[in-house]
Amino acid sequence: MDITEVVNEARIVTPSIVGGKSLYYSNVMFPTDDANMETLTVNYYDDYNWNAPLNPSDDGITQIFNQDITNLTQGKPTGGEVKVLDTNFWIRRASFYDDKGRVIQSSLQNDYLAITEMVQYEIDFIGNIVKAETRHAKRDQSCTDGGGLGGFPICTDHFQYITTLDEFTYDIQNRRLTHTQTQKDQDNNVIGIPELIMSNTYDELGLLVQKNVGGAVTNSTPLQQMDYAYNVRGWLKQINDPESSLTNDVFAFKINYNTVTTNPNNGNLRLNSEALFNGNISETIWRTASDDIKRGYGYQYDKLDRINRARYKAGDELNQDARFYDLSNVRYDKNGNITRLRRRAPLADFSDHENIDQLNYRYFNNSNQLRRVNDNYAGTNTDGFIDGDNIDNDYAYDDNGNLILDKNKNITNIEYNFLNLPTRVVFSQAGEINPTVNFQQVLYKYDATGIKIEKRIEDIGVVLNGEIIEYCENFVYKRQIANGQEDDYSILEFFMHPEGFVEPIVGESLPPVTIGFNYVYQCKDHLGNIRASISDFDKDGHIDILRNGVDIDGDNGVPQFDNEIIQTKNYYPFGVEHNYGNASPLSLISGRDHIFQTYQGQEFTKEFGLNWHEWKYRMSSPELGRFWQIDPLSEDYYFNSTYAFSENRIVDSVELEGLERVFAADGKFVGAIGDSQEIRVANGAGSNAQLKSFIDASNNSELTQEERDSARNIVMENSFHGYATKKDAATDLGWRYTRASGDLDREFGAALYDVSLSNDEGGNIEGSTNNTVTILGPTAVGEVGADNIGWDQLMKGFTINVLGMEVEINMPGTLSGIMHTHPNGAMFSTGGGALFGSDEITSIHFNVPIYMSNQKKNLYRADFHLGSKKEHLLTSRVNYAPVGEGKVGFIQDEWGFWED
Repeated sequence: MDITEVVNEARIVTPSIVGGKSLYYSNVMFPTDDANMETLTVNYYDDYNWNAPLNPSDDGITQIFNQDITNLTQGKPTGGEVKVLDTNFWIRRASFYDDKGRVIQSSLQNDYLAITEMVQYEIDFIGNIVKAETRHAKRDQSCTDGGGLGGFPICTDHFQYITTLDEFTYDIQNRRLTHTQTQKDQDNNVIGIPELIMSNTYDELGLLVQKNVGGAVTNSTPLQQMDYAYNVRGWLKQINDPESSLTNDVFAFKINYNTVTTNPNNGNLRLNSEALFNGNISETIWRTASDDIKRGYGYQYDKLDRINRARYKAGDELNQDARFYDLSNVRYDKNGNITRLRRRAPLADFSDHENIDQLNYRYFNNSNQLRRVNDNYAGTNTDGFIDGDNIDNDYAYDDNGNLILDKNKNITNIEYNFLNLPTRVVFSQAGEINPTVNFQQVLYKYDATGIKIEKRIEDIGVVLNGEIIEYCENFVYKRQIANGQEDDYSILEFFMHPEGFVEPIVGESLPPVTIGFNYVYQCKDHLGNIRASISDFDKDGHIDILRNGVDIDGDNGVPQFDNEIIQTKNYYPFGVEHNYGNASPLSLISGRDHIFQTYQGQEFTKEFGLNWHEWKYRMSSPELGRFWQIDPLSEDYYFNSTYAFSENRIVDSVELEGLERVFAADGKFVGAIGDSQEIRVANGAGSNAQLKSFIDASNNSELTQEERDSARNIVMENSFHGYATKKDAATDLGWRYTRASGDLDREFGAALYDVSLSNDEGGNIEGSTNNTVTILGPTAVGEVGADNIGWDQLMKGFTINVLGMEVEINMPGTLSGIMHTHPNGAMFSTGGGALFGSDEITSIHFNVPIYMSNQKKNLYRADFHLGSKKEHLLTSRVNYAPVGEGKVGFIQDEWGFWED
């Protein structure tokens, strides 16, 4: 190699044309064949000699918010250009810095949408943004004027101009305390009274415990006060109080983990759920002020913590409308693809409910790609999934795994760009792939980084009708298409703020002129689902709530506007919205149906029955609970289907932009990231309060190590669960243990049956000879040996809990093998066959993760089934030292067999 050879591009003064684009770079590095290249993105550094948009120096401006603008930008990114795909338009961005190297102005010029935007920042000593002034302008096709700051348009007759000033305050730990927003006119004059976006209060641990939103900053009270409560682990457990009737609060929400709702008279479970000690959510309960009805879901999971069932009830005692919005019988294959799903909905008169979705999924051989879905529902309810084809395969895919055909929705063709993002979705009743008349289509436009710029919804009959939705930063516009003619101006639909969005109040002239704004605030649950939207239309400082024609918001006769709870939404798991019909003021109350933020805050496209949630990287189907394109991060999640939605963990997890399932430990989302040092116990029966006291003691640093170990042993004793697999054979787990000299040793046993077991819709074991759980009576805490826990009981599915409960479930099938262990580490087989293992293995537990407080190691469970090669033994080893001198330690293992 010649050391004098140039191996990088150089900045040039006079631009050259490379790949159809004028660039301020040389073109010496491969590839250099301009005829076969298309430039998509360009990044610039060091200076602004590349036609940077809205450069303050062009107007002689040297300061922004009294902060000096610097030219010492060597090595810093100063901006760049991104092409709008399939067009000749570009989006230019630039960043300008102060003398401390901090960005104090960002500028944007979107030539495709004719939008110019500039945001200027005031930054404190720490680096927090204390002010952000946004100037945003959109020109229509008639405007050609320039002028203003850095060429900012001043064509007042042909563009919409919006200026907002956002101001922030922080506490001494840099947590945001307040956020206010002020509207300004083109001359920088304040319009109206500044709005309180949020005011936060934190507890001593830094958890958000109160948030006030909405209303003029001069008001003595906010539009809404939201109070947050957490459990001792910092997990969110309550937003306001759904147990009480709502008068001032619009929305209340409660999360139960290791507690459940019971009937105080007889102790029966209200939501048919179990108290869960592994971090899963057992129940969610909520109430909305629009009808003040308490509603709830009780959840059931499989052994991999994936949703199996969500049982719905309503009413103050949660004893009404039972199962009206149930999700049940969700089953999965080995890769996590859903194979069966049931969804219920009320009848039209709400007198009863029916199974509107009885879905059976079929997949291509050795593939995660869905081939067809059969719905056995024969009624007339159109909610949920619609089975539009019963003849052949419903779906087809391209070579990149993207859906291109959906016969159930009359989708005959879906086209994609090189980013695997859909650009065209064609609906044809005639089944044509590229029809020319009498069809519908949805067209998407993106920039080269995959950011959505435009969506066109077109109904093409004799003439073209539809609408065009335009996206730029926080602003969304709409343009109508009528009788084949597009409007030459766009109307601002809304722009976002952190707690909702702002809708303009427009005059009757054309082009429309904004004469005011309505601030809309959104109440969200733990997953970020939009549950209620409110707006103070009459500016009286209250949210007017009309319930059955009666004013219940306590504003003492102030003249009413329309009901100011403008929308509420509730969801099945996976995101299908509850339909309450005309019998309840839910789903849509007043105003338009705001579909731009719904389930987990995502836009929902429902036109022509498409029903897609539009994530940044791919699209999902809430009816089927899966994505239609392959996960871009699929190589990082080889254990899971590339189309699975949120790994089917949809109650305590959120989907990150269509990429992966995530937890958050900040109270907004439920769960934790990384290893936990807590002990989580599986279905510990007996006294929950007593068990919790042992859990707390095992982590109490003020106790001696011996006391903590003793408490930990008690917790481990009471972690038990009988389990039957749903694979090629069934396994049941029994626990045996002995006490000697006050120390704890354990014996464990497993029995193998020759049948596969599964749960029916009620949670019972299908095919078992006795589906009832019989309480046999208390067992003394003392020495427990083989004499009083016999293997005959284990063979029938025996489990025991020394806090006072024995459970016996008679299992079907023929026993084909039994294994049990002795405290000294030996493994023995008994009965009709032996399970393969080793003397090292002394315990098994495969119901839920157990987090050992002294190990920081997550012991995951697995699916256990017998295959052709029994010698393959799955183990996940965690050493655990029992109390007492001279006692043999044991290894807690997770084990099972798999097929090759």
